[in-house]
Amino acid sequence: MGKVTMKRILSLAISGTMLLSASGTFGCTDVLNFSDTAVVYAESEDIRDFSINDVKMTDKYVTNAFALELKYLLSFDNNRLLAGFRENAGLNTYGAKRYGGWENIMNAINQSEELLRATLECNENRVAELIEQAHQDNTSILKYNDENSLSCVLSLAYYSARKTYTIERELPAGKGYADLVFRPRENNSNPAVIIELKYGHSTEEALEQIKDNQYADSLKGYSGEVLLVGINYDKKTKKHSCSIEKMKI
Repeated sequence: MGKVTMKRILSLAISGTMLLSASGTFGCTDVLNFSDTAVVYAESEDIRDFSINDVKMTDKYVTNAFALELKYLLSFDNNRLLAGFRENAGLNTYGAKRYGGWENIMNAINQSEELLRATLECNENRVAELIEQAHQDNTSILKYNDENSLSCVLSLAYYSARKTYTIERELPAGKGYADLVFRPRENNSNPAVIIELKYGHSTEEALEQIKDNQYADSLKGYSGEVLLVGINYDKKTKKHSCSIEKMKI
C-alpha cells in the first residue's frame, strides 16, 4: 500500500515564507519527493496577547463533555479516595472503604519486589516460581512458548528493580549480548546482576555463557559483587528453573 505525507509550515499572523513539501512511498520505494517555498503576506500583522479568561468555549460537544467529566469527578467520595493513603499511613479511615480497580497492579508490583529480593538472596527456587507466575499472568496461550515473549515478561517481572538499578536488555558485552544487566544506581549497595535466559537448555549452560562470553565486561566502571543468574524454560513441561552464582570484579 502506498502512502503520501505532506507537511506545511505557514505563518498566519505575519508575513514570511511558507514551506510546502510532499513525499510518497510505495512499499519500500520512494515515488514522490517534492518541496518548494513561497513568500506569503498576512492580511494583518496586529499581534497581541490575551488572557485565557477571555476564551469562551461555545461548541456544544465540548461543553457537554466538560460537564460530564466534572459530574463524574464530583461523584467520588473524598474519604474513599483517601482511604488507601490513610490506611497505609496508619491513620483513621473513618470507616471508608478504598475504591477498587488497582488490586492487580499492586499485586504485580509486590510480586516484582519479592522477585528482586529472592534474586538478591540467591533463592533459586523462589525466583523460578515467581518468573513462572509472571509468565502465566502476562503471556497469552498462543505466545506462551515464544522466546521473545518470555524475554519481555522477564523485563516486566523485574520492573520494581528500576528504582535501584539501571536495567539494560541485549547489552553488547564481551563476546556477545547479555540478556539483562542490572547496574546499581548511586547509593545502592546491592550487587550488580547479569541474567541470561535459556530456552530448552539448562541453567548451567546459561551461567557458562555469561562467564565464557565475558558479559561482566558490560559493567565497566563498576567494582564489587555480581550475581550471575541463569534462567531456563522447558517448553515440554512449561517449567522454569534458575541457578545463581556469585563473582567479584
